[in-house]
Amino acid sequence: MQVIGPEGTVNEHVTVEAHLVVLSAAYRGVHVPANSLLEVGGGVWGGITVAAGGRAVVYGRCNGGITNDGEADVYGTVVGGIYGAGRTRVSPGALIDGVRGRDLDWEATPLTNEAAGDGAAYVTIDDNGGVTVVGAELIETPVIVEGQLQIRGAATAGVRVPADSWLIVTGSVLGGITVDAGGHVALNGTCAGGIANDGEADIFGVVTGGISGKGQTRVGPDAVIDGVKARDLGWEAASPEA
Repeated sequence: MQVIGPEGTVNEHVTVEAHLVVLSAAYRGVHVPANSLLEVGGGVWGGITVAAGGRAVVYGRCNGGITNDGEADVYGTVVGGIYGAGRTRVSPGALIDGVRGRDLDWEATPLTNEAAGDGAAYVTIDDNGGVTVVGAELIETPVIVEGQLQIRGAATAGVRVPADSWLIVTGSVLGGITVDAGGHVALNGTCAGGIANDGEADIFGVVTGGISGKGQTRVGPDAVIDGVKARDLGWEAASPEA
């Protein structure tokens, strides 16, 4: 099995030999010949072509469309359409040119998005804010934490953390996080929309939209706040154990 990533990328067209897993990015397209398997957890730019006898499983993102004359299962995001005479299955939670799979006429994938991914969680956010999640839950309504909640997937309409509640984010929150006095958040993933913290917040991940509020905010040195490394911002440091 060949693997691209999670750190490296490829800037040339790729032809799969037997089995390829893309965890980061392939920028010039991927061809899947007969008797080969492509799994995409990261992103492919330039499109995917699947020959008769080949198979592709897209958990992440494909820009440039899919031409499928073999087999393709799509759980993630595709921009550029899906074509070809092969067997294509699309999950209800997938996004094809901004439209959920549930609203299209494709045959359904054998697994739901939550059950797919072989134990890994993939969150894809497209340029227009559309979100797909594989291997975890996609929450599309506002969330109020009761007790303790971990978000491994994505919450797209914001999260509020009341007093005596804990939020742990290893995935993504869009719409911001509000932490009431007595509430706690530990962010290891990403938050778009900012954090309004009147409780306690430990930030190790990525925040866009700033951090405000009168609570205690601790930030790991490698966290990124609006594009700036936290070590350059003067926040109280968060301990690795937080």
